[in-house]
Amino acid sequence: MYLSLLNILAESGEGGPGLTEVHLPTLIATIAVFVCLLIVLRLTAWKPIMAGLQSREQAIRDSIEAAQRAKVAADQTTHDLEAKMAEVQRQAAQQLALAKADALKMADTIRAQAESESAALKDRTIREINSAKQQALTEINAHAATLGTTVAKKILQREVNTNDQQRLVDESLAELAKKN
Repeated sequence: MYLSLLNILAESGEGGPGLTEVHLPTLIATIAVFVCLLIVLRLTAWKPIMAGLQSREQAIRDSIEAAQRAKVAADQTTHDLEAKMAEVQRQAAQQLALAKADALKMADTIRAQAESESAALKDRTIREINSAKQQALTEINAHAATLGTTVAKKILQREVNTNDQQRLVDESLAELAKKN
């Protein structure tokens, strides 16, 4: 085949100088050198080249697998962190709600206590006012009775004894009580 190709080139005149003549011994020597070179390269260089290519291919596969494992681990870590963040947010919201509820309870307790103390103070003040009023009325009645006795004594020009005075005081008090 190689000879026929060279013959075709030689006949067309495109072969250039020196290609028109083919030497069979040179051709055989060239083919033998090429075959020997292939054999030597196969025995010496082909195995290391193939081993290098295979190790590179394995390293690439290992890198891809490691990247996939890292991606899965990162996804899992992200998922775990998101779950923890959601749990922390839920707990924070729950604690905030509890704090608000406690604050409302405390405010209600303080308000109820203040209202109770206010009502007690109001009741005590009303009792004190009524007691002071009753005492003032009693004093006014006693003073009026004494004044009435003094006036009656002057009118009657006689001295009123203790029984008479007590009777007059009771009558005066009864009349004042009826008027109030």
